[in-house]
Amino acid sequence: MKPEDLKSVPKQRYYDQQLLKVPDFQREQDFHIKSRELQTRFLFTPGIMLGLTATLDDKMPGQLHLEPGLAIDGFGRQIILVASAVLNRSTVMLNDGVFTLDLTDVAYQGKKWCLTIEYFDEAEPAANQWSESPKLNLVDTATGGASAAQLALATIDIKVSGTAAKPEISYVLDTDVQIPAGLIVPAQNISASQIISGTIDKARIPGLPASKIIDGELDIARIPAIPTSKLTGGIDADKIASGTIDADRIPVLSADKITSGVLKIERVPDIPAPKITGKLSIAQLPDALPGNTALSIQVDKPNVDGEQPVTLTWTSANADEVQLEYLYEEQLAKKVWKAADGVAKGWVLTPYQMTVYTVTALNKNEIQGRGQFTVQVIQNAFQYLKSLYFLGTTLADALQLCVNRYRLLPLTQEEMQDLAGAAKRAGYSQKEALAILKTYPQKIELATPLIISFSNSNNNFLIQWNPVPNAEGYELELKDEMGLHALKAPGNVQELTYTSPASPAPAPGICAVRMRAVAGTASSDWSDAVTLIIPEPEAAQYYHWAFDESDGLVAIDAIGRVNGRLTPTVKRESPGCIGPGAVHINGNDDSYVTFGTAVGQFNASDFTVALWFKTTEMYRYFDVVGNRTSGSHGNFFCLRMSGQHESLPAGALFAEVDQDEYGTNYNDILANRAGLNDGNWHHVAVVRAGQTLSIYVDGAPSGEATTEGGVASIANGNDFKLGRSLVGVHDKFAPNASYDELYVYNLALTGDEILTLFNARDTSGDGKMSDGKKLFFDGKAYGEMNYWDRSYRDNSEPNTLMSPINNGFTIEAMIYLTAEGSKLPVITAYLPDGSTYLADGPSFCLSVDNGKPTFVMTTYSWSAGMPSSPTLSKLDADIKLPLNQWARLSVTHDYGGNVVLYVDGKAVASTYFGTSMPNFMHYFIGKLDNNFFSGFITEVRLWRGVKTPSEILKFSTAFLGNYSQMLIPAGLGAYYQLEEEDGLVAKDAIKSNDFKLQNTSWKEVPKA
Repeated sequence: MKPEDLKSVPKQRYYDQQLLKVPDFQREQDFHIKSRELQTRFLFTPGIMLGLTATLDDKMPGQLHLEPGLAIDGFGRQIILVASAVLNRSTVMLNDGVFTLDLTDVAYQGKKWCLTIEYFDEAEPAANQWSESPKLNLVDTATGGASAAQLALATIDIKVSGTAAKPEISYVLDTDVQIPAGLIVPAQNISASQIISGTIDKARIPGLPASKIIDGELDIARIPAIPTSKLTGGIDADKIASGTIDADRIPVLSADKITSGVLKIERVPDIPAPKITGKLSIAQLPDALPGNTALSIQVDKPNVDGEQPVTLTWTSANADEVQLEYLYEEQLAKKVWKAADGVAKGWVLTPYQMTVYTVTALNKNEIQGRGQFTVQVIQNAFQYLKSLYFLGTTLADALQLCVNRYRLLPLTQEEMQDLAGAAKRAGYSQKEALAILKTYPQKIELATPLIISFSNSNNNFLIQWNPVPNAEGYELELKDEMGLHALKAPGNVQELTYTSPASPAPAPGICAVRMRAVAGTASSDWSDAVTLIIPEPEAAQYYHWAFDESDGLVAIDAIGRVNGRLTPTVKRESPGCIGPGAVHINGNDDSYVTFGTAVGQFNASDFTVALWFKTTEMYRYFDVVGNRTSGSHGNFFCLRMSGQHESLPAGALFAEVDQDEYGTNYNDILANRAGLNDGNWHHVAVVRAGQTLSIYVDGAPSGEATTEGGVASIANGNDFKLGRSLVGVHDKFAPNASYDELYVYNLALTGDEILTLFNARDTSGDGKMSDGKKLFFDGKAYGEMNYWDRSYRDNSEPNTLMSPINNGFTIEAMIYLTAEGSKLPVITAYLPDGSTYLADGPSFCLSVDNGKPTFVMTTYSWSAGMPSSPTLSKLDADIKLPLNQWARLSVTHDYGGNVVLYVDGKAVASTYFGTSMPNFMHYFIGKLDNNFFSGFITEVRLWRGVKTPSEILKFSTAFLGNYSQMLIPAGLGAYYQLEEEDGLVAKDAIKSNDFKLQNTSWKEVPKA
């Protein structure tokens, strides 16, 4: 800063009875802040004052730890990092004394980043204060570096090698870019006492007469070459404390000038005799040899570990003989050196315990000098055994004392051999030592296993490794986005398959696995961790979380492969509004369900968010669902609800979309219906279609608002959450509420489609069906249908029932038995022309036989275009379905011939059928030849392909409703809800392959 750049800082003036307003207090605050910052700029250089040390986590690759600390920027501002920071518009909190930054995002790979810190604070309205949360930035060094307001903390070089299928990622950290802050010291009038470090350029030293050097120390290395003619003053001997002065730089110095101080002999340069014109007193010279001139002893190391040797040398002026005496193996040992022998001065000694050595120098048998030294020995097992041997300790006791002292149990084979060898050298019997040691606990030595492959396919992790000799089993730790999973494998295998609880696909992120071999209580070292990157799934058209899992912290997505995660304080409750389960959020900051960033990044596209909720919360207002983290304007979508609010009705819903902190393209809508915090289940849907934002309550439109500008682009990178999403404030923003059936669509649903969601019916978890008339079969009724797909071309369209031999199939139906009997058919399928071809059974039939769920099927081979070698296979479950109660039947048959039978989403029987089957096209409901069903049937679904057990469970409690064609789940070839309540047609919601009904009726289901 130049003097002309200085500006005055306004100061507040006070007087009696003055009315102070906000600008007055702000002026007072600004005065102190600006004054402090101005003073700081002239006192300190920008840099790090304390802490802010960056380190990489050696156990979790990609995790960077940053310590709290203090820095000063170029504007004189203090950057204090103690509680929270902001990185990529997300808050990073202090945890276990460090801030942890995740560098595993694929966007960081293959680049070198500079981590910087800069001053940043934001208002906390509720606390009436500013909260200081410095900004952390990752700057691509290829495009720039730290700005004027930023301080560099470290560079992180993220390198990628290997193949695309199995990349290897390394993180290289360099903290040399950190600059410490320092005091600014003026360059004028520096006394010698102030020069304590650094280098002063010769050209910058002003003319300094010798008479000016009156105190302090001036390092000789800093004095430039000065001709003798320049030295007009004198230099006292006591001023020469260090360094070297060349002889030609010393002025004429007569002996009478040396009146005080000590001039060490090693500092005196070579001085020719003619130069010495005065007297040099011998008292002013140090002793030429330190200590006793007759004997000086040197030992290379006074402390040794184990059996390390010690080298002894000496210096003696007149000695012709040197004697060494010491105690060794409880006896006095003696060594003698004589000059006449021509042997070098010195001995190599190997003490086994603490030993005192005495050295005596003689000349013509007269003692010239004597000295002693001690060598401290840290004993190893041999030396300890040797000392016990000379104490008369028995072998058994000596070994026991030794293994206890050095904590050797259990013994490895190598340790046992070494210990027996040490006993032999100490004087004991090696054979007897081995016999005794074999009675001690033996340690099994296990090599560390080497993981040779870590992969994932269809949500199954496959780990393969090299076998370890003597291993009785293996322990593995697999860490993914769902947490740490402890796995075990027997010792006779070399691979393990683990299915993640995240279904139908693992959560995206970095997975890591390590393992060790075990045998009894022994275990090998952990292997190096092997990582695997699970990429983010492609955006689905919509997502559905039914929250019907019985327990756990995972909310399974039935459609879009993005599972939610419950915090530990979220509880499951049963029954839900729809199906057997819902989730309950208790209203605390740490109680919510998060779905990550794969959901809710709507950009400027249309979207729909719909869910059921139940609450009695009366707090002022609170979050329901969204990805808002801003206290005011920002980039987000959020749905909120009011409680006891001063300007909003109680129990009213309102939705907002916003693009940035300036409110660009902001739009909000308040539902025209209130009182929804009445403790009952209610349905809400928010729809954005272009510039219009609409809200629906309990299936009915409840208001809309249209912006005049553009459409808010929502791409904030924040987690989409159910419950509290706003962070960094102290207000309560999460209600005490229950939630069920959350849907997120990447498109705008119509009013009819939202009404379908609201009208969806399902079991309530207690086996009872919703009200309304259902299709009833009285023992003579049935339905018939020929499946025809007009769009079928090449077996690629997903929602078709063609070619089950290539894809397998899944059949589902909800039934309510009113009578017992054998062969009560539910769904039957024949060949394309409707004929059975075979006398021993149909193509397949899902039925109930004397109360047992049963599936029969005929498979055969082909010969000259005709079926041959028919085989009738049957699978029945060893359970009996009760009368007058709803049950859901499901059966899957894969292309390999494996068949699984399910009841209410749970597998009850499985077997193997043949693999050759026709293209089923002729279907009956409630009929098999002359056998008919007795009771109610609804929710009939015919799927192309095999549903997994987790998908069977998901869809077993989800009524799909009359969806538009674009929302049909993939693979659903035909779907019959059977809730028409009258008529002779059962409508297909997929491709209009309707059942024509005979003798059926529509009746109310009897109340239990």
